[in-house]
Amino acid sequence: MKIFFPAFLVLFSVFLSGQQKKSEKILWEENKLLTWGDFKGKTEDISGKDVAAMSFCGIQYNNCINKGTKEYTYQANSFFVPVLSWVKVKSETILQHEQLHFDIAELYTRKLRKAFSEVRISPQNSQSQIYNPIFKEYQKVQNQYDTETHHGILQETNLQWKEKIHAELKELEAYKEERCY
Repeated sequence: MKIFFPAFLVLFSVFLSGQQKKSEKILWEENKLLTWGDFKGKTEDISGKDVAAMSFCGIQYNNCINKGTKEYTYQANSFFVPVLSWVKVKSETILQHEQLHFDIAELYTRKLRKAFSEVRISPQNSQSQIYNPIFKEYQKVQNQYDTETHHGILQETNLQWKEKIHAELKELEAYKEERCY
């Protein structure tokens, strides 16, 4: 039986953020890595393919308003949903691959925070002008990561991706805090 290694699922919108309880999510933390215990979902077959693991991670944002100035700012975070993430085949290589999907979510959360810090925009335009273009790029990069690493099978390529993503996270370190921007 051929196993296609970890795929990811990026399904989130601002609409869903209100429907997910914070307690059901793990927010990205710099020194906290995912463990197999975080994958609590029911194993599923994906399009007739054998998939070793599935991570449900994404990015979200909310607006904040300064009551004094009436100016809007935005708060963003990256998250992992344990009950929607599952594993069939456990290995350190697969877990590291899934962790990098979560790290990519954090990278795009930082890009979102940076974008919100650079412009003042109304909540009515924040989705179309800021969030949607970044989210589209995020989805593209997640898919590219799986394609180029063959879902984690190509360990050397996976290592190159890890170095690239961690370097980009470091470049955006000024935006690692979850606060209003």
